Amino acid sequence: QPRIMYLGMQQLTFSFNIGNIQAWIARDFILNKLSLPSTKEEMQSDVASWQLKGESVANITSYIHFYKNYLLDLVRISSYPPFDLDGMTQIFVDLIKTRTENLLTYRER
Repeated sequence: QPRIMYLGMQQLTFSFNIGNIQAWIARDFILNKLSLPSTKEEMQSDVASWQLKGESVANITSYIHFYKNYLLDLVRISSYPPFDLDGMTQIFVDLIKTRTENLLTYRER
């Protein structure tokens, strides 16, 4: 069993939620509520899958959805309480759209 945990570097999108859910999962591992994948190959496959998904990020909207899907994956494996991730995603997408339309007035909406 590993003796060290790494909570990933945060991007600005969903930064609080990502850190919070990662910490929740780390706690569950410590309390033996979750276990690591049984093989190194299984872990490497998951990493490769996320790397491939990351390579398909083409713009800021797909970047936001990439992190949304990452959060959904974390929530799926944990006992983290549900929250309105779709609503948060839409807020981010709308923010980017209005900021792109007019950088000087986007906060007035």
